Amino acid sequence: MLTTLIYRSRLCRSVSVHFLAQLAGKAQRFNETVSVTGILLFDGDYFFQILEGPAEAIDRVYNRVRHDPRHTQIVQLMRDYAPERRFGKLGMEVIDMRNLSSEQILEKVLSRGTAKYPLNYGDRVFKFIKTFVT
Repeated sequence: MLTTLIYRSRLCRSVSVHFLAQLAGKAQRFNETVSVTGILLFDGDYFFQILEGPAEAIDRVYNRVRHDPRHTQIVQLMRDYAPERRFGKLGMEVIDMRNLSSEQILEKVLSRGTAKYPLNYGDRVFKFIKTFVT
């Protein structure tokens, strides 16, 4: 069964935002090895991530995040099952929101969707994304 997990965390104050590209590359490689896809939004302070994959792999990735000292205030927002991946081609794509408008961010997220039925404004996961972005 495909699991979807959404969490929000805060970047530890002692960590520079410049590590973001390095983090994305490392997460991409690891997530590919455990069949996890998803998308990560970053606003300069908070991370908002959607993870999709087998339940065991999702738990493994989420536990890594929970034990990563660069993350604080970690909150699991949703855990559910889905018939297919919303972001199936992404091992882990990072969208840096700092220089984008809300509309640009939402369009970028929508364009990354890979589900048979396109990601849209009525999708429950997209509603979480929209709330974080706005």
